Amino acid sequence: MSWLNLFYNLLDLNMPVVYFIYGLTFFTSGFIILVQNRESNPFSFNKDLWLLSLFGIFHGLSEWGYLFIPLQQTLFEPTTIFSMYVFRSFLSAFSFIVLLNFGLRVLATRLKWLKRLNEVITFGFFIIWAGFYIINLHFGGMNSRLLADTVTHYFLGFTSISITSLALYSQANFSHQQQLAPDISRNERILAISFFFYAFFEGIIVSQQNFFPANIINSSWFFHITKLPVQIFRTVCGIFIMLYSLKLIGAFQRATENLFLQAKEDTLRLAERERISRDLHDGVLQTLYAAELIIESCQYKLEPTSPIQADMQKSIETLDVAMQDLRSYIIGIKNETISHQYLLLMFRNIIDKFQTRYQIIVDFNYEADPNLLLTPNRQEHLFHILSELFNNVAKHSKANRVTIYVKDSRHQLYIYFTDNGIGLPKEFLEPAGWHGLGLRHIHERVMILQGEISFDLPLQGGTLVSLLVPIS
Repeated sequence: MSWLNLFYNLLDLNMPVVYFIYGLTFFTSGFIILVQNRESNPFSFNKDLWLLSLFGIFHGLSEWGYLFIPLQQTLFEPTTIFSMYVFRSFLSAFSFIVLLNFGLRVLATRLKWLKRLNEVITFGFFIIWAGFYIINLHFGGMNSRLLADTVTHYFLGFTSISITSLALYSQANFSHQQQLAPDISRNERILAISFFFYAFFEGIIVSQQNFFPANIINSSWFFHITKLPVQIFRTVCGIFIMLYSLKLIGAFQRATENLFLQAKEDTLRLAERERISRDLHDGVLQTLYAAELIIESCQYKLEPTSPIQADMQKSIETLDVAMQDLRSYIIGIKNETISHQYLLLMFRNIIDKFQTRYQIIVDFNYEADPNLLLTPNRQEHLFHILSELFNNVAKHSKANRVTIYVKDSRHQLYIYFTDNGIGLPKEFLEPAGWHGLGLRHIHERVMILQGEISFDLPLQGGTLVSLLVPIS
């Protein structure tokens, strides 16, 4: 029992050290995140981490106030010391406001309506807190400072840390759905759990007050239960936040490097395919064309009634088919550049070629992100799906107008393709009736994209094709 008493005596004597380590943990965390973080990557979440670094720096400074301000009591007047505590409270509040803004920004990447209200909510919280704090100090005097700090922990601390924990957990699920590197979602999830526990230790376990719940659940009650000051648990949470924030930044940097390497490989592959298509066009295609001319020349030298004429004509037709297939193959190679165009530009290119070739009017309404770009393979599959739909209209529908409506919502791309033709035969409305190669290929590509497609016959006539494609 004497060892336990010795431990508590040492702990009581070294509480300033605990406060120092607690503040140092957050200050160091914020400083390292600020230095290590880079915005030159495609991950929007990573670009908001500078706010998390500001939270760490200002929160560490505010916690150091509990250590350094009492040391000044013999040097300054009580009013000056009180002003220092007020300044410390504003530092603490500002750190929570920055953290609140961080959490709301992360949530706003999936809740579009929140993006417009983010700054309003953040500013509103600060104004409400500042108003209460100033009024409380004005009427309560110096003795009201602890009450104001407790309200700060409840109103700003618990709220901002909880929202950040929720935002990080939501971001982890999103990263998992997007099939990003596993260490990204894992680090985000552990970071969310660390903030969850920190919300309890920082936002719930406060100094004892004469109102609920601070009169029951407080730092004294917590010490009685655990025999340890709550600052130790806050410090442990801070260490986890620092470690997994750095691990998350490292995971983002590795994923970014992999994307750059993949982009470099794609560029080299495109250059090689362009060279192959050029060689095919300038070499093999020209050779086949020369062979056809030689056969035609031989035809002219033969009698019209010669039995060889039929064989030569068949050879010419075979060469025409071969050259047509080769041209299609070359076009297929060149079309890979489409996979690196913005989706809006790809739609416009397909529509322009269709209108020019078939003189069919196309009404195009695009309400998605103008800078939306799918991954190369996904965009290439979508290109062939759209091309086949346009080909079906030109060959079978007898339509003179096509309407296309495109929108994105909740990471899904919705495409509605309508024509005013004779309509698709009813037996073709279900996959069981898709006997033609074109419809089967469309269905196969939609399955590869993990999307959905349906064919309907509107009351006004024609055919409506509804296509849903996950953006990632």
